[in-house]
Amino acid sequence: ATTPESVQCVGEAIGSICFNPEGKRHFSTPEAVSAIINALKKYATTPESVQSLADVICSMTAQNAEGERLFSTPEAVSSIISALSNDDATTPESVESLV
Repeated sequence: ATTPESVQCVGEAIGSICFNPEGKRHFSTPEAVSAIINALKKYATTPESVQSLADVICSMTAQNAEGERLFSTPEAVSSIISALSNDDATTPESVESLV
């Protein structure tokens, strides 16, 4: 996913998969989290793409200690804060799941 639109679509797909505990477990890997953080840093430049990835992060960390651990790294936290600070890519609605 290398455009805001494709990041949004991939985020929506991962988010849907993560509603299933088994799917959540499969995406709770350092590689998957790294790809999500990379997409957040480079390609989440619209409110829709930020919201999609924010929803994925919430889905992956909800009732999932491994997801919480993986998204609690300095790089992940820094990337999330950076995305939230981008006025062009965020609206109150696009980040409400993170608050």
